[in-house]
Amino acid sequence: MDDFMQMLINQIKKDYEKSGFPVTVSDYMIEKIMLPMRDGTRMRTVIYKPVGLEKYPVLLRRTCYPHDEGRLKADAENCALRGYAFVYQFCRGTGGSEGDWVPNENERNDGIDTVNWIYEQSWCDGIGYWGTSYAALTGWAFADAIKGKVNSMFLLHYGTDRFVSAYHKGLFHHDVLTAWSMQNAGWPVEADYEASCRYLPQMEVDEALWGGKLPWYRDYISNELKLRT
Repeated sequence: MDDFMQMLINQIKKDYEKSGFPVTVSDYMIEKIMLPMRDGTRMRTVIYKPVGLEKYPVLLRRTCYPHDEGRLKADAENCALRGYAFVYQFCRGTGGSEGDWVPNENERNDGIDTVNWIYEQSWCDGIGYWGTSYAALTGWAFADAIKGKVNSMFLLHYGTDRFVSAYHKGLFHHDVLTAWSMQNAGWPVEADYEASCRYLPQMEVDEALWGGKLPWYRDYISNELKLRT
């Protein structure tokens, strides 16, 4: 763990301590499973549970950011000590989950399947969803389909209109999706960001500078209709 992540984890702990949200249990347990989705693909899922309670409210987060696991563990630990179960799950093709990493495409069904599984567990006493950025999109993706199962959703820094976030007055948002795609290609991309934005034809920047073909990035820049749906 690098110094920045350790500093962040320490700050998260201090924030919980100052929040007025009291510690209610002395320990927690951790369960790690590969949770199967409707098509048999298994998602790496980590569950923190407070010790000494039979049922507890559950906080869920689905993310594509493996580098953020230190922060996830910090939230999970601090919530578990305060009487909540905390479940985090990595999206397809990321963080040890099976399948191919294709942004946006599978989040609705995978989210619904995950919520349904949690809801059926004997220890579940209500579900809340909490996420930022792409981890907010994974909540928005199924928000209309979990009535009666998810009691609350706290979704930060992500809008519900993917087309608006990708285009402005007909121009593609390099600052949003080119940078993000480079950071989340599924492999390390060392290319210069500004050089990537200037590269022409932009349709070939992935193979030319990033080290491989990203069909979903090509969809972003070539298929406005798909982004509108």
